[in-house]
Amino acid sequence: MKKDIIKKHIPIISVLTIYVIFIYISGIGCPIRYIFDFPCVTCGTTRALISFLKGDLMLAFYYHPLFLLAIPFLLLVAHYNLKSFMGLSKKIRSTLLIIILILYVITYIIRLIFFTIP
Repeated sequence: MKKDIIKKHIPIISVLTIYVIFIYISGIGCPIRYIFDFPCVTCGTTRALISFLKGDLMLAFYYHPLFLLAIPFLLLVAHYNLKSFMGLSKKIRSTLLIIILILYVITYIIRLIFFTIP
């Protein structure tokens, strides 16, 4: 059972790893901002996670204050179709996903109105 779950997530993990490496090496930052010259809802999350991993908590929160929600969000999305994940029913996972999305949208609007998104 665990081997099937790991095999199922190898493509997702591979794509995310390649994406982060590409963003980090190329230096373009957010691809949506690079192409359209306008920040996306999650703009700064990757840089925030990298800053957090380097130990710079202040810079991480500067890039995106909700960066810590990115990992649970990705886990919830990746395991959405399972009957139960970490003891959470599909209904609870759906509710958590909606709450996280609403938090990201509210943060995005506040950042657009009051701040220049880095």
